[in-house]
Amino acid sequence: MTTAAILYFDGNQIISTRVNADGYPQHTGNALDNFFSNNELAKKIASSPEIRFIDSNTGEVDVFKDAIPSNVFTFPEGIKNHEVITYMVEKINQENYGYIYDASVKNGQWRNYKSSTNLYGTLMKGYGLDQYKDDPPQNPTNFNMEELDENYIIKWKKFINESFDENEEELYESEGQITGKVKATLKSLLKQLKSEPKENVKTYLASVYRDIKRGDGDQYEDMSVEDMVEDYENYIQEKSDE
Repeated sequence: MTTAAILYFDGNQIISTRVNADGYPQHTGNALDNFFSNNELAKKIASSPEIRFIDSNTGEVDVFKDAIPSNVFTFPEGIKNHEVITYMVEKINQENYGYIYDASVKNGQWRNYKSSTNLYGTLMKGYGLDQYKDDPPQNPTNFNMEELDENYIIKWKKFINESFDENEEELYESEGQITGKVKATLKSLLKQLKSEPKENVKTYLASVYRDIKRGDGDQYEDMSVEDMVEDYENYIQEKSDE
């Protein structure tokens, strides 16, 4: 499963959604270039609820039933360049790839990026900004959270800004959408992953939550702890490959 973030940027706001499958440039990237390559169409695709996949041959968009709505981040007055870039980085690094359509420039076009730890610097450079100036944040994951759209806060503040401990699975139970079996497996998984980087574990848990949230959690029902550890390792490896 290769996921992707789609962002439409017009200088005043960012509209974003995600693609759940075939998010690599040869598929989703080509589909965006071939079928959503002007301001109107780019905004339309970014405004779509969560997408299962986009047919690269026809441009047909398959949206999940009861899909999570797209996010709209309208820039508050006085926002700084690095805060806009950080928002983009957050969105892209939750997935395997990211596609940004910049409608704030003449002849806007799609740019594609692979999620990585260096993405902040890459985007700053791509927009002609100096990542060591413009008052860059000490911790790019903590900025103006009160200004972000409600969906973003609900879905990610728990995973990014809260401390991590063995009771992380209670976040899922509180949503009332996780079965006892999967909850028990996650609890055992967290014990297995105690020595892993916390941010990696949080990122994986967030992906599991998204699957469950959209009704695609059956894949976890029959997973053993060993299966889930392997799934975690594959997921993190896929995100870290450059």
